[in-house]
Amino acid sequence: MKPLFLPGNWDISRTFQTFQISRQVASILVAILLAKSALSIEDIGQYEQLLFLGHILTFFWLQGLIQGFVAASPREDKTNQRSLEQLAAGLLLFIGCILGGLSWVWAGPFSHLFTGGVVQIMYWQLFVFFFLPTQITSLVEHVYLLRNDQQGLFKWTLFSSAGLILAFILPVWSFGTLEAGIYGLMVYASIRLVWMMLLIQPVFSIRDAGNLLTRWSALSIPLIGYAIAGGATVIVDGWIINNHFQDARVFAIFRYGARELPFSMALASGVGTAAIAHLATQWTTGLDDLKHRVSRLSHLLFPITLVLIATSHWWFTRLFSPDFAASAEVFNIYLMIIVSRVILTSPLITAKGNTGVILRIGLIELLVNVVLSLIFVHYWGIAGVAAATVIAYMFEKVAHLVYIRWKYNLTPSSYLPVWTILGYSILMIMTYVLVHLFL
Repeated sequence: MKPLFLPGNWDISRTFQTFQISRQVASILVAILLAKSALSIEDIGQYEQLLFLGHILTFFWLQGLIQGFVAASPREDKTNQRSLEQLAAGLLLFIGCILGGLSWVWAGPFSHLFTGGVVQIMYWQLFVFFFLPTQITSLVEHVYLLRNDQQGLFKWTLFSSAGLILAFILPVWSFGTLEAGIYGLMVYASIRLVWMMLLIQPVFSIRDAGNLLTRWSALSIPLIGYAIAGGATVIVDGWIINNHFQDARVFAIFRYGARELPFSMALASGVGTAAIAHLATQWTTGLDDLKHRVSRLSHLLFPITLVLIATSHWWFTRLFSPDFAASAEVFNIYLMIIVSRVILTSPLITAKGNTGVILRIGLIELLVNVVLSLIFVHYWGIAGVAAATVIAYMFEKVAHLVYIRWKYNLTPSSYLPVWTILGYSILMIMTYVLVHLFL
């Protein structure tokens, strides 16, 4: 069912993109409101470190399983689709409980290993009750997507975004402590968990579960490996910053700058996720649709990127605070990731079921990122770590393009607006160089 106030041509893909955008908006608003709250930059650094630890706990399994679920579900009949939803929810909850319990018991060693002991143990032992349930219940939006339930997805969008802001910022602003905000986040996560239980009713024992799990795993395991390679980039960057500077303030400054173009990842992810389902059933029309959507995406995102690169040194400190002036340079470098975001190659490979190659290329990308980050940080500091990430991401996309040409005999122009992306990319690099020279 479609919400009455959405445009008539608003399909489930656009509704899913709306969800992704709203989540990004909520994240940005939280960052802005935290910077303008009574919390010190050290407190904000604690919060960013908590998010960093949470990412470490989930990056190596969650996204791969969910992407595998999205690819596997359209291949099943209606009965098995429902069973797969229940199996997925049950398995995610089981894994989350195990990992959450282990990290709670060994919070001290966990914090010391990845942050040098910067994170207070009590904070993590509270935060884990927010982060894991929130991440696990990201299955909900994908279930709505596959069910083509726009009404449900739109309600989930409103709750997810507004609930996050209210649950976290109101306690922080009311009591002036990070701890109060974490308690609010725990309440928010509990509501999300109940929502998922009512929607999916997860179970651990399903008829023919073994066969379902086998088919799901066949698609998910390579994607889990790819998620490890991609997610490890964030971990490596964070670990290098922590190890090199050993300062929560520097970590906060890096994390505030290490943000891509607002909404770019959300929009690209929405297009990519929808494309997987489309390509899995209708390959030729799926290619044409992907090219059309990427073209529209490019004409939206690149002009905004150009404006932000040209003006970020002026508005960044005004939007956040003067404490984050050094974040602007990191932000300008991260904006260049937009090129790799609009080169949507993974959906083609995933839809064909050849997910193993995504893993192999991802591992090489990780190695490139690690080596370059370790070198660049000594010459350009946190900006060097950001530059290494951008270069590594582009390496991955070039490798994907070469593989698709070899494996499927598809030229990039058959599924991507090549000249549009190339023209905007050159203009973006020129803008960055001019800004860097004259500011």
